[in-house]
Amino acid sequence: MNSKLLSFLEEIQAQGNMSKAAQALFVTQPYISRVIKNAEVNFGVKLIDRSSHPIQLTYAGERLLAFLQEENRLRANLDREMTHLSQFKYGHLTIASNEVVTNDLYKPVLVRFYNKYPNIHAQITRMTS
Repeated sequence: MNSKLLSFLEEIQAQGNMSKAAQALFVTQPYISRVIKNAEVNFGVKLIDRSSHPIQLTYAGERLLAFLQEENRLRANLDREMTHLSQFKYGHLTIASNEVVTNDLYKPVLVRFYNKYPNIHAQITRMTS
């Protein structure tokens, strides 16, 4: 529902008219009205000032729109980051090793690793046995 509400509020703000917003979004005006009304009931505030022409978002409507836009940006960032992580585009790798094994053993392996995964940070941690 948030993505629909976001689209509806953005278009109402841009058009200043619910019928024009509905046409631009290829939905019916009663559908937009119903979604807006449900949100108004849910939040307990008026989101649209229907008494003015062109219609405008109330302060609560503007704040809700700003939060929905931020939520949308955060969701896009989350999706992008999870996709990158799933494709090993960046991340972190820790290798624990005892004192006997030296960096000379790991150096050729890490060089090949960095060539294949340049955005993954790798570190070697020395552990006593």
